[in-house]
Amino acid sequence: MKKLVIALILVWLLPSISFAHPGRQDSSGGHRDSRTGVYHCHKPGCVVPSSESSSTTSNSPLSIYVIDVGQGDSTLIVGPSATLLMDAGDNRGRTHGAEYVQSLLNQLGITELDYVVVSHYDVDHMGGFVTVGRHFHTSLIWNQEGTLEDPTCTPKELFPKKGIYDMGEPKPGRKSKARTEWKKCLPQLAGGEGQAEHISIDNPSILGKELDLGGGFKATFVTGDGFVIDNPNLIDKANSPNESSISLWVSGPGDFDFLVTGDLIGRKTNSVEDAKLEFALANSLAARGIDLEILRTGHHGAANATDDEFIKKIKPEVAIISVGDGNSHGHPHCSTVNNLGRKKVKLLLQTESGVTNCRLPQSMDRVIANGTIQIDVSEGNYTISNFGEESPVTGKSTSLFKFQCNNDGC
Repeated sequence: MKKLVIALILVWLLPSISFAHPGRQDSSGGHRDSRTGVYHCHKPGCVVPSSESSSTTSNSPLSIYVIDVGQGDSTLIVGPSATLLMDAGDNRGRTHGAEYVQSLLNQLGITELDYVVVSHYDVDHMGGFVTVGRHFHTSLIWNQEGTLEDPTCTPKELFPKKGIYDMGEPKPGRKSKARTEWKKCLPQLAGGEGQAEHISIDNPSILGKELDLGGGFKATFVTGDGFVIDNPNLIDKANSPNESSISLWVSGPGDFDFLVTGDLIGRKTNSVEDAKLEFALANSLAARGIDLEILRTGHHGAANATDDEFIKKIKPEVAIISVGDGNSHGHPHCSTVNNLGRKKVKLLLQTESGVTNCRLPQSMDRVIANGTIQIDVSEGNYTISNFGEESPVTGKSTSLFKFQCNNDGC
């Protein structure tokens, strides 16, 4: 397990706070510490110089962006030779997942996607890929005309060039217009001759499929439709949409491992969802000798995910929760935060603050990014930092932070 080293102390860009720190002041109201390299603010209203305020396009072989889409989920993975987008946020009400993702792609100069993965069909994950919702929205990947039952769909520039992956036929449950549009449009655009492949991750023989990101990096499917890699049978009691979530394990040179799990769960909190998907996945990954550098916690930090045994076996150093301010679900749940801290997760980052104020274990630091979180990976070392200057969702100023991790061990 690699050793986490905090290389740059957090600098919070909050105009109501005065930082008591002696020293010279420049025109921005602060100064750069020549020893630590940290920019210090001295007075309310101090603005960190733009050259220090946000990360930009990365020069690292692999970059991962946990995109701030509010109460939803979206992860962009940019490898040396391929780009993968998993989920694209919500499209209900005033939430515009496609626009948030498009804005990030524009800032990065990305005009094409190689792979698109839909973890499952909840609209806070797939909404940015479709046009229907309570109001008409823009899809990130296609144009749709005609009726919902008989649409004519044409690909946009961002429709994936190589492959698009989903969970196939959804589990029984509430129907949605988003699922209907997906089912009607996708066969028109993928899976045919000369088109990107369309594969449903819905049986154990497909798990283990790898998507080449270049430079030795790859994304491997490890769960889907209630199945777990290296397990021949459906996990007992797996029958809900959350339990059907696709999970991706991203790995590469220098023993770097990153896991994103959609809304995968592992703790019983109601009479409907009681499958131990996380436990089965942890056993499979541990049997392969994998312990994680970074975990994208399942289900937005909900109480029915991030089980004790799951964390104990996969041993992440860092956990990241995608969550929205003012959400109606109580995310992230304090039991999840405490589980992470008790199992020696050193750093917890959230895209937004959510709605809970949990007492943190003393061994764990927490950062509320108020924006997109950027991870740059090179030769086993990785850096986690803020991206941009404000949240595209809330408009709040992005917190300024930079953490560096290396492979010296613990």
